[in-house]
Amino acid sequence: IADPKEKHMTPHQWNEILSKPTAGYAPDTFHIFESGAELVGEIEERGIQAAGKEAIDLGSGNGRWAAALFERGLTTYQGLDIIPGSVEFCQIVFDGIPGFVFDIFPVQNNHYYKRRSQVKPEEMVLDFPDNHYDIAIASSLYTHLETIEAAKRYLQEMTRVVKPGGILYCTFFTDPPNMITGPEDGGRRTVYHRDDVLEWMASTGEILDHWDGETGEWNDQVKFLCRKPE
Repeated sequence: IADPKEKHMTPHQWNEILSKPTAGYAPDTFHIFESGAELVGEIEERGIQAAGKEAIDLGSGNGRWAAALFERGLTTYQGLDIIPGSVEFCQIVFDGIPGFVFDIFPVQNNHYYKRRSQVKPEEMVLDFPDNHYDIAIASSLYTHLETIEAAKRYLQEMTRVVKPGGILYCTFFTDPPNMITGPEDGGRRTVYHRDDVLEWMASTGEILDHWDGETGEWNDQVKFLCRKPE
């Protein structure tokens, strides 16, 4: 297996590395790099470039965004995740790559973080200064936050740490087409009213685009790309 510190690797080489996590969600591990590259490609098609930028990723998972952004020339990446095994995996994979850091984010969650935590999602604080990152990513994060209050808090904190003129990328399950879920779902699939999500995202600044999320299928989330006011 190639070493990711030796720029740049092929998709096949990345897939070999990223296909071996022992925790967390790995979508089609044989093509995990391509799935991340496709997501990054979608924001590039909308005029957002990663080269030379600094990004924070809430819900960094097993590294598919990190790998794709690394290959696109991102200089600084802060990954945060609630699953210890995913963080440990990425710390090993990206060890020695300057500027790529992964940390555990131990916030209460009924489905994904069974350990005891004093941090309530409705009160969480990102331990980073205001106006710090060029890009903030939350891919398949709001889909597991369980409450509207938690979603609003995360969005406030994401917006706070992004620089004026910076970019927020967030995804949601919405009603329509999905059905609103209750606490019994245990954080596995949180669905919000679409009008509420549109209002929340507009509060961050300018909605540059939103797409997908129309079918109700398990992986079909509506994706938002927003710009914080200068």
